[in-house]
Amino acid sequence: MHQIINNNRISNDTMKTLGELFKEDSDTSVPEGLFEQVLFRIQAEDRKLARREQFAWGGIFVASLGLFVESGIRAAHVIAASNFGSYLSLAFSDSSMIGTLWKQFALSLVESFPFIETIVFLASIVAVLWSIRNFLKKTPFFITQPNAHIA
Repeated sequence: MHQIINNNRISNDTMKTLGELFKEDSDTSVPEGLFEQVLFRIQAEDRKLARREQFAWGGIFVASLGLFVESGIRAAHVIAASNFGSYLSLAFSDSSMIGTLWKQFALSLVESFPFIETIVFLASIVAVLWSIRNFLKKTPFFITQPNAHIA
């Protein structure tokens, strides 16, 4: 019922029925410690949800870290195989040729650069940073100062 009330889905008929129920039982007393027990159960559910979120973000972090390593290795191999480094080193060794044939040189650089692997590698860096940020936000024992916040 808590979820129904939070989502504003409770109808007027239900409210009338609940109102009549409470009017009929207005003389009954609440058991001792009921409020504390309800709060304890809510806190236990909050802790359980926090542990699930920590586990989920930890798993996402490990997966994104694996993607980062794999995409980094793949990007390094593709860059080495594409001769992009050779074209780039030519810019520093023979600048007179670059000045004369700069259009062909720029086109050769663009054609040999592995864009897909680089994009995947950069996306994996973003995924690692995003997942570690969310993991640390859900894991308060990693924060050393009491009022410190993660951006």
